[in-house]
Amino acid sequence: MDLWISVVITGLVCTLYTTLGGIKAVVWTDAFQLCIMVISLLAVLIKGSIHVGSFGKIWNIAKNGGRTNLFDFDPDPRKRYTFWTACFGALFGWISLYGCNQVQVQRYLACKSEKEAKKAVILNLISICILFTISCLCGLVMYAVYENCDPIKANRVNSTDELTPLLVMELFHQMPGFPGLFVAGAYSGTLSTISSGISSLAAVCIEDFIKPIWKPWGELSNRKKILTSKLLAMTFGLVTIGLTGISSLMGRNIIQATLTFEGMILGPILGVFTLAALFPKSNGKGACVGWFVGVALSTWIGIGGLIYPPSSEFKELLETSTAGCMEINTTTSTPVNVTSPLTTIISTKQEERPYIAETIYSVSFFYYSPIAWLSTLIVGLVVSMLTGGNENLDPCLIAPIVHTVYKYIFKTKPIPSIAETNDNLIQHPMPKESSKDCENSSVLTAIQSTKL
Repeated sequence: MDLWISVVITGLVCTLYTTLGGIKAVVWTDAFQLCIMVISLLAVLIKGSIHVGSFGKIWNIAKNGGRTNLFDFDPDPRKRYTFWTACFGALFGWISLYGCNQVQVQRYLACKSEKEAKKAVILNLISICILFTISCLCGLVMYAVYENCDPIKANRVNSTDELTPLLVMELFHQMPGFPGLFVAGAYSGTLSTISSGISSLAAVCIEDFIKPIWKPWGELSNRKKILTSKLLAMTFGLVTIGLTGISSLMGRNIIQATLTFEGMILGPILGVFTLAALFPKSNGKGACVGWFVGVALSTWIGIGGLIYPPSSEFKELLETSTAGCMEINTTTSTPVNVTSPLTTIISTKQEERPYIAETIYSVSFFYYSPIAWLSTLIVGLVVSMLTGGNENLDPCLIAPIVHTVYKYIFKTKPIPSIAETNDNLIQHPMPKESSKDCENSSVLTAIQSTKL
């Protein structure tokens, strides 16, 4: 099937069920699609282990090829994948994704209660660890199978995107149905990502733009409101299909480009959330200016990194072999030149590399998010102090740990301790100076227990 036909069909199917079913359809299909993804990856892992001989043999092959080096403690921020980029750089990316991203927040709000939402997050943590581990193990299977014959260098495939389908077809060519199971798993991952994004975009558009700006919205019937949300979901779905053409310009760098743009946007958003939750004196002006500075800084570094790609010593691409390819293909194998329009455009910049290209522009894309977060935080605090800070603040909006810190630093007068039970929360309200209702009962309990 032609690539663009499959792209359009996938986009239309996803747009259809997201438009008709809303967030309920997104949640149910995501749960089902997760099961399909795990089953398909397990099938590849098990069959690949049988094909090579055992998983122990796979691990030894990967170890000898340098594919199992998990503890590279090199502190150089320009190196793409080290222990520090995974633990520190990626940490901010995940916090931004699960703490500030509308896609995740909308899923939290779809839960029956805060307790159920916390359970969902814990289950998600376990599931994502399992899914990522199985995916990495499947990568080791692929390396073991093609240890002596890189399919790209042997001209068997044209890009890395085709490696896994090639592996599946070779492993399961005598087992009808299993290649289709893998295709279902790949489609599940695609549909899960797109459907969540479409639903979130429609919700944000209504809540943050239509409701505040268009006054007649409140007078519309529920039927018309639902119809409007469905039309928005359909529109964003069609736009997503169109954006696929732009993403194709990234060629083989689509994952890096995705992480880069996520770092540019999610890092500053996390900075704004941090300002609001941990710094009572921060205000809207500081948050706004800090956000713009964070986005500008991360965008400057990110675009510079795309125009001046880092040197090969920082990319850490390991060597692959074609020693065993002659047994399969008697023709002389030459490395295939896999490029994209974007690569062609920026390749002209490789000859003249300024000093900044070897320093700032070469910083790992994993660090874009913490850089943007820190710049947003610093600028936001400075601007907030210069503009008078914030005096009228609801204490319920501040993280409970801040109240504990303030108590020990400023020696504020404590409130008599109250047992953390629902009955006591009703019978012993907070003092007048902080008696405003909190939307989150756990925040109220935490504030009382810290004796603000």
